[in-house]
Amino acid sequence: MLPFEAINTGGIDLFLWRPVTGVLTTNDRPQQFDATSMLGMLEGSHNFSVTVEGITSPGSSWLVGGTLLLNTSAQTGAAVTTRSSFSGETVHTSGLDRQVNYTYQYGSSIPTSAGVEFANMTLHGLYSSNLSEVGSWQNLSMNERTVTNVTVEVAGRLLSTEQTLEFPFSVDLSGTFQLTRTTGGGYPEYGNFTTEMLGCIQDWNEVVNSSSSGGAFPYSHAQRSLSFRLDGASGVYGGTEELTSPGVPVITSLTSSSSSTPKSVSLRELIGGTDGSYLHTVVGTGYNPPGPYNVETIQTDQVAASLSGAILLSRTVLERGASVEFTGIATGGAGWLDYRWGGLPPGCAPVDGPIVSCSPTASGTFVANLSVTDGIGDSTRAAATPLTVVGSVAAVIEGAPSGSDIGIMLSLAAAVAGGIGPYSCFWSADGVGLSVQSCGIPFNYTLNAPGTSVIALQVTDSEGVVLNATPVNIAVASTPVLTLTTPTGSLATSSSVTFRAGVVNGTAPFVYTWHVDGQQVASGPSSEFNYSFTTAGTHTVLVAVMDAAGVATVAPARTVTVSAASTGGSSSNVASDPWLAIALASQAAAALFLVLFLLARRRARTQAPPAKPRAGRPPKSYRETPDPPRET
Repeated sequence: MLPFEAINTGGIDLFLWRPVTGVLTTNDRPQQFDATSMLGMLEGSHNFSVTVEGITSPGSSWLVGGTLLLNTSAQTGAAVTTRSSFSGETVHTSGLDRQVNYTYQYGSSIPTSAGVEFANMTLHGLYSSNLSEVGSWQNLSMNERTVTNVTVEVAGRLLSTEQTLEFPFSVDLSGTFQLTRTTGGGYPEYGNFTTEMLGCIQDWNEVVNSSSSGGAFPYSHAQRSLSFRLDGASGVYGGTEELTSPGVPVITSLTSSSSSTPKSVSLRELIGGTDGSYLHTVVGTGYNPPGPYNVETIQTDQVAASLSGAILLSRTVLERGASVEFTGIATGGAGWLDYRWGGLPPGCAPVDGPIVSCSPTASGTFVANLSVTDGIGDSTRAAATPLTVVGSVAAVIEGAPSGSDIGIMLSLAAAVAGGIGPYSCFWSADGVGLSVQSCGIPFNYTLNAPGTSVIALQVTDSEGVVLNATPVNIAVASTPVLTLTTPTGSLATSSSVTFRAGVVNGTAPFVYTWHVDGQQVASGPSSEFNYSFTTAGTHTVLVAVMDAAGVATVAPARTVTVSAASTGGSSSNVASDPWLAIALASQAAAALFLVLFLLARRRARTQAPPAKPRAGRPPKSYRETPDPPRET
């Protein structure tokens, strides 16, 4: 076994830490061993001896005692050792830290009336200790820890036990000495002293988990948590002392002393589904003694107030992914506190402790709850202020056209969602920052150059989260120029004529508005306008255009002369349909050809018939050689 160091009450200073004895200083818990698997070694007549190794301080000693509990059975024979081994590392040291691992295994076979039964045990242990000290006995702290895992198999039944023992200790000492006189300028020296002990803490913490299975018994499980704690003991005393030599004081009188030492014992056990707990706290106090060496102690039981709880939030509104802290506040109660969290947003895992720090991963409104149970089983439940988790900040530029004209003033808006308002918008155009303003105010900007204008927006919410919206590109055109083309030639009444408008620059689509003699007669997207004049004379035609940017342009008015339509079949007026004129001309040509053909037939009938040609010879007209062409 590896025992731990213990500093008993008064072990640091006889006049400090006096009202209540230190934890377990009067009733140290014994080390316990299951020796069933060692029966093969233990049966018979033996002399047992115990030795303590590693004592290096002169005058140090250990008092060791033991108790052996035997269960005998006449139906069992002599046990035989089947295995016996021990292995332990050399203690690892690093400064004031120490650590060692060790393992031992024992086994025995035990003859019984039902046959041979086997008992086997394996134990793995880890021991560690560390010590830190600032100054001589100032800010001293140490912690020793032993972890053992034991498995015991007896008659087909498997027993497993894991035990963790911790022995933390800390204390802070300070003192002053005021010289009042010396002996000829040397020792001995005399003076007044004050000695303080601040926040002395000593613990015995034991946690045991055990289980058993197999054999004729059902599976069982037990948990045990035990704590003896001397918490925050403090004290101060003063008087006069004599220094016979440097560092060797002798107290000559004690003029004042006061101390306070709270000590608590708590136990919690969970066996077979039954949960039991016990808590007892004792507080001791002392005050100025009536005599130089008398200290009076007052010891009282402490009654705890009713347990109550609350939850504090570091923030009540935050963006998804930002951090938040839930803090459970428990007052009253007795002993340790068990914290059970619920209702936390996704991304926040519950912990067995008073503080949950996390970053929610989902949006919504969440109400966390906390159940606190103290060491004697009292419990309370608390709910937090609702936590609102909003989505990440997002922004879109609204009101920006895909194209516009130079000189047009745009009024743009920022559509912001998520984040935490109020929001601040930083607007820029073509790489130049122009305005920092509230996102609820429209951003006005005049397009000042043809080409492509890029409008950018950066949004910052009240938490300092910055988002860049997707920029918009606007095609900027020059001011539109409009021309009007009128038909040539003479125009006649009742004939449909076409007028054409041409646009250069501007932003499509365009809307054309046509006016004849000062009256609007048509409007639409077509750049061509067909019109039939009903009266002869001089008429004025005008066209205006408005582009998609809202810029209107008017072409110079054109004047046309219209004559009355002719009734004699011929007219100098322009035909309203060119294809109709072609058809009429074709019909006239066909009629003329028919008349000429009939006249030729008639002339041929009035001439004498020609002589019959000889058989086999063509007519003369086909046989005569034509005259050669003349040279010119």
